[in-house]
Amino acid sequence: MKNFAQLMATTAAAMMLFSCSSDDNTVPGGNSGDGSTLKATMGQLTPDGDIFPSAPSTRTTLGASKEIKWVEGDSINVFDGTQNRRFNVTTVSAEGTSCTFAGTPLGDGNAATRYVALYPYSMKSTYSGSTISGVTLPYVQKAVTDGFDPACNLMTASADVGSNLEFNHVCSYIKVKTDFDCSGLTLTAEGQKLAGDFDIAVGTDGTPTVQNITDASDHVKLVGDIKAGTWYYIAVLPGTYSQGIKVQLEAATYKDAIEWTNSRAPLTSYSLSSSNALTTAQAKIKSLGEMKKDALGRATKYIDFV
Repeated sequence: MKNFAQLMATTAAAMMLFSCSSDDNTVPGGNSGDGSTLKATMGQLTPDGDIFPSAPSTRTTLGASKEIKWVEGDSINVFDGTQNRRFNVTTVSAEGTSCTFAGTPLGDGNAATRYVALYPYSMKSTYSGSTISGVTLPYVQKAVTDGFDPACNLMTASADVGSNLEFNHVCSYIKVKTDFDCSGLTLTAEGQKLAGDFDIAVGTDGTPTVQNITDASDHVKLVGDIKAGTWYYIAVLPGTYSQGIKVQLEAATYKDAIEWTNSRAPLTSYSLSSSNALTTAQAKIKSLGEMKKDALGRATKYIDFV
């Protein structure tokens, strides 16, 4: 799976994002009884308010109406109780909101009656009981215009053989934009677990529960060409960040830095923080709003930072 997910837009529009109506879910072939072909759709992502109020190896993409679309080349893990199998997209609906995956038949012969799936595909992941192990949310993430890192739209699903897979989002998403170009953006929640390695307990309806987080990071960094006036999304593990958050922005070029008087060096890094506790939830999007520089070139917001 390459080039991943391009997601979402404004908070107002986000209420309408990522839903897949029954009219969109017709894909030729459907699911086979032996599990060699699987039909899949995605759950909904919804906004969860602004944090700072102000005056998508996968290839899902963002459509003109801001819906997530499957793309040929997408791959998933399918666990049938005996093996970790790779299934690849073979057919995508005209709207792109549903697709058919194909792979080797599930189970020994036609023995499998139920399967669990993980998206995007991960060679290292394993499944036992009701738990997927060996899952990673990277703490260094690629900045994708109006979207998020290809490796970070983690989703799970569970279904009987012959039934459709409805994927559920594992992560929370925080979106931000600035009024100046940046080469990096770091989100920190001191002492908390924003990313790392973990297990996912998968309910019979595919609902994921993050467990046993190890090698955890209390920060996530977006790297790449971050353009002014464009939304970027940061995938984080759901949780309550009791110490608040800090955002550090790195100006992209010297011309974006501050030309200080009295021979002082130009400022190229800007930090903003809030001590207010923050809670994020699965399949929810919180907004940082737009980070701006004031008349002196310092990063600022429409609220008080402490």
